[in-house]
Amino acid sequence: MIRIGKVADINSDDRTVRVAFAEADNLVSDWLKVISTPPVVTAVTDEETDLTVEAWMPREGDTVICLYDDGPNADGYVIGGIAV
Repeated sequence: MIRIGKVADINSDDRTVRVAFAEADNLVSDWLKVISTPPVVTAVTDEETDLTVEAWMPREGDTVICLYDDGPNADGYVIGGIAV
C-alpha cells in the first residue's frame, strides 16, 4: 500500500521518521525507515573545492511517499519526498 503524508517526528540517528496521514484524521505512523539511494553528484570546477554529500533525510513537515508491506503488522518505509 502506498500512502502520502507529512513528517511529524524524526530520529536522524536511526534514519526513521513518524508520518501523519491527513486522510486518516492525521493518524501518526509508527517509526518508518527512510530509504535512500546513493546520490548522484556532478561537480565541474577549475578550482580546488570541498564537496560534502549526505544521504537524503526528510525534515519535519515535509510531504513524503510511504510504502507499506501487506499484512496486519506491516513494516513501512519512506521511499521519497514530494515538493509542494
